Amino acid sequence: MDSIADCILFPDKSEYKSKHTIRDENTNAHDLKDFYFTFIELPKFPKTKVGKHS
Repeated sequence: MDSIADCILFPDKSEYKSKHTIRDENTNAHDLKDFYFTFIELPKFPKTKVGKHS
């Protein structure tokens, strides 16, 4: 699942994009390896302009 947020979800992380997995609370097993969440926090997104290429 991908999510774009117009707010800061993870204030202790500097990167604008983060990927989170699901783990079993009892065993910490990572059984659902293909199931994850990706968050993009727009306030952290780089605001530099990319120049044109010839």
